[in-house]
Amino acid sequence: MAIEFCSYGAIVERMEAGAFTALISILGRADDLEWPSVEIPHLCLSIDDIAAPMQGYSLASNAQISNLLRFGAAHESVLVHCQAGSSRSAAAALLLEIQRHPLQLNAIEPYVASFRSRYPFARPNRRIVECGDRELRLERRLIAAVKKVFA
Repeated sequence: MAIEFCSYGAIVERMEAGAFTALISILGRADDLEWPSVEIPHLCLSIDDIAAPMQGYSLASNAQISNLLRFGAAHESVLVHCQAGSSRSAAAALLLEIQRHPLQLNAIEPYVASFRSRYPFARPNRRIVECGDRELRLERRLIAAVKKVFA
């Protein structure tokens, strides 16, 4: 049950190297990229890499993140990508990992620290984290942990 994330440019290489059973694409209007064409289940989410509302951009919604979590739970091995592979896809991968490995609330911060040590380039999108915290009922612990660990 693998969850991995990457940039738009690395999709083909990662798909060939891994045995993924599903793909999640998170792209926004500002990315100006085409949705990848794949022969496995594919969830496309239109979310820009922003943490607060901005005119002309798509902010992550609770409904989108709920959909992401449902889709991720239905597939064993998921590759998540965004344009750069460090913000939106990192946040989504973090949420999917936590969903698959439920944690006690006091274990969230150490888990986030472990995620950062595994992926030092990651900077999870704060809005996606906020929505995921709500959907997973983590009582704002994930929000606080990401803010502290990725400060």
